[in-house]
Amino acid sequence: MIKVKDFKMLEALPNHSPEELALVEDENKVYIYKDEWVEYNPEDGGLTVSLYDVNKLAMPNLPDLTDEEIDEAKHMIAQFVGPKTQFWMLLNNEKHYYTVFWIQHKSNILLMQRIEDEVIECLKEIGAIKSIEKVDDNTIEAWVIDKDDLEAYAYYLFNYDKGVVICK
Repeated sequence: MIKVKDFKMLEALPNHSPEELALVEDENKVYIYKDEWVEYNPEDGGLTVSLYDVNKLAMPNLPDLTDEEIDEAKHMIAQFVGPKTQFWMLLNNEKHYYTVFWIQHKSNILLMQRIEDEVIECLKEIGAIKSIEKVDDNTIEAWVIDKDDLEAYAYYLFNYDKGVVICK
């Protein structure tokens, strides 16, 4: 898949392969070459592009989240985390990134970091945060541009209580 700034630039490119895909950044749309560039519609059959792949190409073009948007995301995370839960995971399989957060409800709450602050700090350590959204009742998705390879990656926050076995 190729990536270009606008449709005019796409049309100016020579030598296209049949079924070649292109992301037009200013429209945030995918086009397919069929004797000419046409908007790609996966329902037509043929090649398919996952939403993840489209997001991976589009995310670098979005602005970083503002401080206000990060505060909104923190509030969303705080509301998302259930009061009787203990373990949460921030995961990215592609980068083999796994962080488990343990919420200790019995400890002095004033001495503990809030999970929403810690999740944001972890994401900031990875790179530039482009998006944080609740995907469904069980998952929050965050898109980050990795500061090491400048690629976009999705990180998922979800309850991990059933993934931890506590032994004595």
